Amino acid sequence: MASLTPAVLVFTLLSAVCGLPVPQTGEEKEFYEVLPDEIKKFYRSLTEADLETLEEIEDNVTVHTEEGLYNLVKSQDAKLANKLKTMYEAIEAKVEKMSDISKRFMSEIADTFETVAETETDPNKVVPDMMQEFRKAENLPESAKREIVQAFPSFKHLFE
Repeated sequence: MASLTPAVLVFTLLSAVCGLPVPQTGEEKEFYEVLPDEIKKFYRSLTEADLETLEEIEDNVTVHTEEGLYNLVKSQDAKLANKLKTMYEAIEAKVEKMSDISKRFMSEIADTFETVAETETDPNKVVPDMMQEFRKAENLPESAKREIVQAFPSFKHLFE
């Protein structure tokens, strides 16, 4: 399975660039609400200093490997890197326990998010493109839907 770390880092960097407020309306709110609780907790824990660090990294990022991105964050702010690692490990532990079909769906979301975030030139299209990917969850077997919602309750409304 492809790692979720690059996608999470891309989300974090985009969040830093767009500012910190939690979205209150529209597709941005819907997108935020779908995110796993671990990501939302991390997002809400970001300080102004964290945002500044992430903005600096975003402006200068040239490496897109899991280890490279993590080391870049760690070289700038070890505490922020630890927060990121804690979040990642919690998500990864849940995904690793899933069946192959559920893992594949989660991996596809992470891969798509990374691709969209890195290639989309219009920031206003990132969220709609990702919501389109999330909506593919409707096509999953019922057992996979239950498994994903059990691990990530925030995904529940994707299946309603």
